Amino acid sequence: MAALQRVFQLRVRQRERRRQRQRRPQSTLCTINAFIRQHQNPLDMLDDMAVIDRYPALRYYATGSFLQVLGDGLGLSKPSVSRAVQAVTYALLPLAAEHIQFPASRQAISDIQEFFLTHYHIPQVIGVIDGTLIPISTPSVDGHTYICRKGYPAINCQVICDHKCLITDIVARWPGSTHDSYIFTNSSVGQEAQNSKGQWRLLGDSGYPLRPYLFTPFANPVSNSEAHFNEAHRVARSIVERTLGRWKLRFRAIHKSSGGLLFVPQKCCAVITVTAMLHNIAVRARVPLDIREEDEEVEEENEVEMRLHDDQPRHVQYMAGFHARQQRLRSSWGIGALLKGLTSVVALRVERVLVIHSHHLQSLPDLGLEPTTFWLQA
Repeated sequence: MAALQRVFQLRVRQRERRRQRQRRPQSTLCTINAFIRQHQNPLDMLDDMAVIDRYPALRYYATGSFLQVLGDGLGLSKPSVSRAVQAVTYALLPLAAEHIQFPASRQAISDIQEFFLTHYHIPQVIGVIDGTLIPISTPSVDGHTYICRKGYPAINCQVICDHKCLITDIVARWPGSTHDSYIFTNSSVGQEAQNSKGQWRLLGDSGYPLRPYLFTPFANPVSNSEAHFNEAHRVARSIVERTLGRWKLRFRAIHKSSGGLLFVPQKCCAVITVTAMLHNIAVRARVPLDIREEDEEVEEENEVEMRLHDDQPRHVQYMAGFHARQQRLRSSWGIGALLKGLTSVVALRVERVLVIHSHHLQSLPDLGLEPTTFWLQA
């Protein structure tokens, strides 16, 4: 009987404690904290050093180390480091649209086109496109679709950059087994390129289809013009390879040497986009990069093409791109362009000879002849 009374008293006390907990008002600090999280970014209230010291996300981006190791250095547990990386990543993700922008203004497009025309003699180019593989851990759902052609799970990212090594567009949401051409066809830039009507074009490797808005190199060049075009195309496309190499060198978390991103695919895509945004910020601010090992990402050219879902038949689009590329060859490396170049070289040499003889005539006696006339008679 005494035991039953004691149990009854314990139950009564528990009910009273529950009532007190329900009636206890919420503290002012919790209310302010909830308001800040809903209406403001907590990172805006901290300076740069405080963000680096309190949030190990930037250290993780730069080193790609294990979360446990980062936590030991900062006095934090592994779950705390994981939550900090997630919080900083999703806080910076909305800002990516401000720092990763495809050229849209007339001035920006003309500057990029003028650079590629001056240095590589390929007109109307506003960017170089390439795909890169970011290693990740094997997902538990549909893990076989993430196995890339190199044999490890990855995210196949499409990157477009300009002449300043700035990433102007990135698509990081496809598994590693997806082909580069399929990603481009189903991207917003690919749809916009089809509607550009030849106003601008991109440069890509042989893994992409030949289109009027996407120039690829000749598979088997048979003439000097085609060989010269391939050489100019190769040198121009090295810009995107350097960009990918410096991007991964600056942020080791997305490099294969760090073991890959050990998160779910959705979080991995967010980390990839945030590091691309931070790369553009670093390039614009001219942050020096310690290039002890130039890890330029030279992707193997995969010439296997997949069937594309375009509005027009595949052979029609290929022939349109073929004719556009042939027209570029005739205008840049054809006979007319060669004669024009030789004429300019001969004129330049004649001008230099005239200048040299005019200087020599200053030391000769006055013969009553003009310098040009004396050079022609001599």
